Amino acid sequence: MSSNPIHSLDSLQQADHQLSPPFQVELSDGRWACQSLLRILPQRRVVLLLERDGQHQVVKIFYRAKDYQREVQGHQHLQSAGIATPERIEHSKDHGQPAQLVRYQYLQGDSLQAHWQQAGEAEQQQALEQAVTLCARMHRAGLRQQDIHLDNFIRDNHQIFVIDCGSIDAHSAPLNANLARDNLAILMAQLPPRYDRHLDTVWQCYQHHLKSTPFTAEALRQAVNKKRHYRWRHFARKLARDCTEFVTQRDPRSFQVMRREQDDDTLRAILADPDHFIAEGQSLKQGNTASVSAIELNQRTLVLKRYNLKNRRHAIGRSWRPSRAWSAWENAYRLRFNGIRTPLPIAVKEERLGPIRRRAFLITEQVNGCSLAEAFADSEASPWSQEQLLQQVIELFESLYQAGLSHGDTKASNLMVDANGITLIDLDSMLFHTNQRSLKKALHADLRRFLRNWQGELRQTFDEALAHFTERLKD
Repeated sequence: MSSNPIHSLDSLQQADHQLSPPFQVELSDGRWACQSLLRILPQRRVVLLLERDGQHQVVKIFYRAKDYQREVQGHQHLQSAGIATPERIEHSKDHGQPAQLVRYQYLQGDSLQAHWQQAGEAEQQQALEQAVTLCARMHRAGLRQQDIHLDNFIRDNHQIFVIDCGSIDAHSAPLNANLARDNLAILMAQLPPRYDRHLDTVWQCYQHHLKSTPFTAEALRQAVNKKRHYRWRHFARKLARDCTEFVTQRDPRSFQVMRREQDDDTLRAILADPDHFIAEGQSLKQGNTASVSAIELNQRTLVLKRYNLKNRRHAIGRSWRPSRAWSAWENAYRLRFNGIRTPLPIAVKEERLGPIRRRAFLITEQVNGCSLAEAFADSEASPWSQEQLLQQVIELFESLYQAGLSHGDTKASNLMVDANGITLIDLDSMLFHTNQRSLKKALHADLRRFLRNWQGELRQTFDEALAHFTERLKD
């Protein structure tokens, strides 16, 4: 322990996203070891999991008095309403220091979000109903958790606890209908659109626990769509700036973004000379418009793609538009936002001359699997049965439709299969559609291209399985 850095509350106030355990923290009652950095908002708030002599505490350190007051008051509101929340061990200003502290008991359970990610659909439905039940109880007491999501509910010893007291605000009981509807919609908007099929069940569960629901299931559905659209716009702005998730680097000759947890000297070396790593890596594709290689990064295989400029005319045409690498970067995060599997984008780089864009590069995770065509041709190549894959194909097209997206090149080699299911790759041509007519037209083209992958009995099987979806595109 003694070899780890020692932080005071003063130095933690100056910390940024580079702060990383292990380190020690000097508090009024002595020194604690930080095991995990749970949250950091520089100059505003630091949340740490601390340990000493086998005892654990979650400590929230506030550098703005209003944030501290909201945390304390929010905890009091939850307790007064009889809603389970972690026991507060202490809250006080640490005299002589710039910060105010709140210490909580440490709950060893998982969040509902972590449980959700590992659970099957039946267990996911149960977890959702647990969150909705607590949401209804808060609304009945006139309380609203402004930043409501599944990570703010912790399961511990079969009990569900509400955390993030700082986002709790109190109103007259029961909560105003519009506030209640929008708050529940925020919770549901965290989930991929395919879970909107559960909205009627969610509304019924909410109604049962609130006793009287002053808004309809259809009003909830419309509110969820608006909140999800807002959430994506908010997240999309983060894709090009420094934040908790991303690191950016900009100069007159280049612009690049990296995932913060992946940022290290090796990744920066690759981005400094991507041509070298493409040449040295295992070639996956060499073409006029793109060159792709598999490369090694920290004992992992990644895919590095260079978007080439075919000629001077092509270079001029691309110079003022977002690069194809940037489009693929943004499209990948839009897919993942909507719960559609695609390889995690690690970094993107655009070569620039001032505002003029030139070549661009994209690094993503590699899918360790086979193409959908190979999975159907050889049952041993896939961990999924043909019936399961057929259902996943149907769900993929449904998910694209609900998200307002078309892929643009649905050949079988762009649908990869691994232990997690079907993963969509090659996103350069993917589009988001703002109206149903263009969406249906583009998805109809995607469907026709997909069906051209198959012949004979297998083609007939896909035709029959996707017939209902085809009819929806004709409306």
